[in-house]
Amino acid sequence: MMFQRIHIELTNRCNFSCVFCPSSLMSRPPRDLEFNLVIKILDEIVQEKLTDTVFFHVMGEATLYGKLEDVIREASRRKLKTVLTTNGYGLSLELLDRIMNAGIDHILFSAQTPDADSFKLRKAPGSFFSYRKHICSLIAKIIERGTTKTTLSFLTTPIPFFTLPSKRYHILRNKRTLVAAFIDWFEEITAFMPDSAFKNKLYGKKKLLIKRLAAFRMMGWNKLKITWQLTFETRVLGDWIHQGLTAGKIAKASIGYCEGLQTHFGILSNGNMVFCCTDFDGKTTFGNIKETSLVEALMQKKAQDAIRGFKKLLVKDPYCQRCLGDASFDKSMARQVGSILYFKLYRPWWDRKREREDILV
Repeated sequence: MMFQRIHIELTNRCNFSCVFCPSSLMSRPPRDLEFNLVIKILDEIVQEKLTDTVFFHVMGEATLYGKLEDVIREASRRKLKTVLTTNGYGLSLELLDRIMNAGIDHILFSAQTPDADSFKLRKAPGSFFSYRKHICSLIAKIIERGTTKTTLSFLTTPIPFFTLPSKRYHILRNKRTLVAAFIDWFEEITAFMPDSAFKNKLYGKKKLLIKRLAAFRMMGWNKLKITWQLTFETRVLGDWIHQGLTAGKIAKASIGYCEGLQTHFGILSNGNMVFCCTDFDGKTTFGNIKETSLVEALMQKKAQDAIRGFKKLLVKDPYCQRCLGDASFDKSMARQVGSILYFKLYRPWWDRKREREDILV
C-alpha cells in the first residue's frame, strides 16, 4: 500500500480567518499534534513504505507549531520529502533559514488572494501590501539559497455562480486580472533578488512569462515553472462547505470518485486518521495514532470499504455520500458524474500537459 503523499496536521490553529475556509465550523478544539506522535507517524511511514512525501497541512497554519524545524529535520533524516503549505504571514526570515537548514524540500505559499480587495476575504492581520512584500522577500530568499522548491498559489473564481453557488466571492475572474496579479508579484520578487546575471535573465523573460500566463485556463489547475525552484499556480476556488454537507435533507451520492485513501490520507492534530485532506472536522475518522498503527487502521473495515468502493466508482461511506451529494437530485448527479470526469479524465490530462511544458528560465 503506497500513497502519493500523507498529510500531517501539526496544528489546527491559524492566524488567518479566511471566509472561504470552514475553520469557523470546525468542532475540534485548537491543539497541536504531540511531537512524540509525529515521530511515531514518521517512523511507521518509513517502516511500512507508505509514502515518500509528507505534507504538513490539513487545517491550521503549520508555522505556528513550535517544533516545526525539528519535525522537518526528523523527516529529512528518514529520507522523506517534506512539503510545507503556509500562508507565510508568520514565516520570518530567521525561521525560513532554520527550516531550510533542517532540509525542507518544498514550501507552498498559499497566498490565494493576490490583490488588496480580495485579501479582505482572509481577515488577516496587517495590510495586503506589507503581506505581499513579506512573501516576495521570502521567495527571493529561497531562490537565492538554491536548495528548496517554492510555489506561489492563487485562487480563481471564473464563474462563481457555478463553482460557488451559495457564495459570491470574487478573486481572479479573468485572464487580464490573473496576468496582472502574477506580474505584480513577479516584479516584487525580482526586486528583492540581488543583482546578478540570473536576475537579469529572469527579468528578460517577462514577455514570455506574460504569454505563458495568458495561456492559463481560468477553470484549470495551472502550474507554470518559472525556474526549477519557483512555480506559479492557480486553483479554482470551490465550495468547500457546500449544500451537500450543510443541508438537512439531501440527495446522497451512490457513484463517484475521490482521491481520498487512493492517493493520500490525513492525520489530524488530535491523532485521528481521516480519508482525505479536506475532511476538516474528522468525520471520516478510521483510527487514532495514539491507539493503533497506520497500517492497522488502514486495514479496518471502514477504510477498506471506502477504498474498494472508490476503485469501483461507488461511494460507500455516509460522509462521502453527503460530500459528493447535494441538496437536489440534479445537483447531486452533477457532482457525482463530475467527480468521475474530473479525477479520472481531466486531472490526468492536465498533469500530462504540465509535464510537457518547459521551464521558463
